[in-house]
Amino acid sequence: MTHCNCNCNIQNDPSVQLLKHDPNADSKLELIGNLKTVLNCNCDLASMKTTSDIPFGLGGGASNPDTKWCLDHFGEATTFGGRLFWTPCGLGEPTLHIEKKGENISTPFFIKWDGGIQASFDFKSKNGTNVPGIYRVLFDQMKNLGQDFHSPILSTIIIAEASKVVDKVLAIAPTTENIPANNKPITDPSNIDTYFTWNLIEKERPRVQSLYLIIFGLGLDMKHPEALDIDELPEHSSYFYITPGIKGSVTEMVHSHGVAIGNIPVPFDELAQKCINSEINPATAATNLLEKCTSDNLLASSHIENDTVIHRAFIGVGAHKI
Repeated sequence: MTHCNCNCNIQNDPSVQLLKHDPNADSKLELIGNLKTVLNCNCDLASMKTTSDIPFGLGGGASNPDTKWCLDHFGEATTFGGRLFWTPCGLGEPTLHIEKKGENISTPFFIKWDGGIQASFDFKSKNGTNVPGIYRVLFDQMKNLGQDFHSPILSTIIIAEASKVVDKVLAIAPTTENIPANNKPITDPSNIDTYFTWNLIEKERPRVQSLYLIIFGLGLDMKHPEALDIDELPEHSSYFYITPGIKGSVTEMVHSHGVAIGNIPVPFDELAQKCINSEINPATAATNLLEKCTSDNLLASSHIENDTVIHRAFIGVGAHKI
């Protein structure tokens, strides 16, 4: 059991236990499109890519035979086990949509992960840890596993209990037809509240007894020597961006999307024991859990912000060189 000395937003003493390490596992990321196309409100039909093969990932996505409809209504999206969970924009009240495995996904930007888990961890934090703080723990733990896993970028699957969730979803499609009058990115402080709806998940909390997050995310270790070259590598710099008004970190950059579950259909302790016993890895556990959920359990699909506070999590990690 090791402890973290990270400077988290909430004073805490988190602990993490390595559950399983697979030194022979491969873990691959693939970039589809470009995040800057979304942030700069430059999406058009030419920027939309179509795929049906994203085992795990995050980005802006939609599923509909009409590509123009997808362009006008794509939203914060995550895939788990090949299924798309997404919240369309421009249709009034934000509502979670779920697609079957193998359905086409239209997107101007998506990060695809093959699900290769090289290490699994049991994370506990009595007072709660924010998302960058969790990544600092993970960076340190992966470094301890050896040079092959001391990587500047980590991909993660996180099954988490959260006491506070800060999230946002697209409200207006970032298309060339909707470019801000000030020509600044949609995440600029002057535009962000127009183009995004905030805290969709916390609005759902009063109607459930318990709330959990299934997160796919990426973290960049700014303390890693290779991270100094990030701005010179367009593909990797397209993985991350900073949200105004959210407490950032000088040592970690994070990009997370997740699905919120209310009243989890499988006892968390039972799921935890299976992860601890290495019967299933977190990616399989997350996929199986979501398959058991009904529309009553599934609350929202959102961009999960750094200020989200997590107390318990089971985490699967892949390490990626630049």
